[in-house]
Amino acid sequence: MKKVLITLSLVFAFSLSSNAQEIANNTIGVKLGNTLFNSLTISYQKKISEKSRLEFNLGSDFEAASFSAGYQRVWALNEDLNWYGGLQAGYGTGNNDFNGGAIIGLEYNFESPILLSIETTPIYITERDGVDFGSGFALGVRYRF
Repeated sequence: MKKVLITLSLVFAFSLSSNAQEIANNTIGVKLGNTLFNSLTISYQKKISEKSRLEFNLGSDFEAASFSAGYQRVWALNEDLNWYGGLQAGYGTGNNDFNGGAIIGLEYNFESPILLSIETTPIYITERDGVDFGSGFALGVRYRF
């Protein structure tokens, strides 16, 4: 039984890595939610290899502003659906805080140049008053070019 589970796990992992994927060279769009203390974020992604990209975000919750940048690795689930994970770091003006953490999400590529995403971001925050842990959730709409 143990050998069967190991074999099935390896086959599943190989099938995920062997899917053809095409990530956009560039995307720009907005994310709505509470990722890195933002309610509204302008987001830009730049492809740096066949399976990875950089992301830059500028956001506001209408009381404070924030900036974040991160690295993401992308894996294809099928022809139009990808999942991604990576690390990011940022700065927020509200509490003069620095933060860093992970990002995990799913994105769907339409036949048109539109991409929809949903993601979560567990983060570690350092601010004037000490250290904290938080998480965010965001929905994104981007234009691929």
